[in-house]
Amino acid sequence: MNAGQYRTLRGFLLEVAVDTGIPTAGYYLLRAFGVGMLPALLATVAFTAALIAYRMVVRRRVDKLALTVLGILLVSTALSFLTGSVRFMFAKNTIFPALIGAGFLISARGDRPAALVVSRPLLEGLFGARQHSWDDLWRDDARFRRIWRVSTVIQGSACVADAVARFVLAYTLPVDLVPGLSMAQRIAIVPLVLLITNVYQTRAGLWRILYRGRPTLSGTP
Repeated sequence: MNAGQYRTLRGFLLEVAVDTGIPTAGYYLLRAFGVGMLPALLATVAFTAALIAYRMVVRRRVDKLALTVLGILLVSTALSFLTGSVRFMFAKNTIFPALIGAGFLISARGDRPAALVVSRPLLEGLFGARQHSWDDLWRDDARFRRIWRVSTVIQGSACVADAVARFVLAYTLPVDLVPGLSMAQRIAIVPLVLLITNVYQTRAGLWRILYRGRPTLSGTP
């Protein structure tokens, strides 16, 4: 991994830590000072929304994904405020992983599986094109295509399972336990899914294909 890729990965992990840790810590701090559950949650949502808007202003780029997240936050917060339901505020956190999971699963049978799209910039930089580009490998190597489709299904299924688990937590656990457990789940799910994906890819021979860069010229899967 070169310095630029390392900085990109470090920046991504830092953003995840900020997006997850600060709102959760802020919620418990406000609760410790006697702030009600719904106002404390509204404060964390306001922080997250402001952070998303700040990043778009600083980067001078309209991020469609960030706008989607912001829209979900605002709509769900408005509904929570109207209904007075604290648990609905927690349940809203299932919407985004469910949408991501559905998008991954839908893309798995297409020409651009989401796992391939997400992983290619990093892995192509590590392995280079070798004798053939990734486009050549995708066109000519059925095993390469299958690996990325299965990887996409693994990651998409994990996102859907994460959403279901968050929904169950939101409506079954004591309310004040939900933010902390949701944060722990979010921190745990990413490395676990990456580990499962990498074990599968190793056993399926992805790294040998990338290092060799020589398609097998097999037919379509």
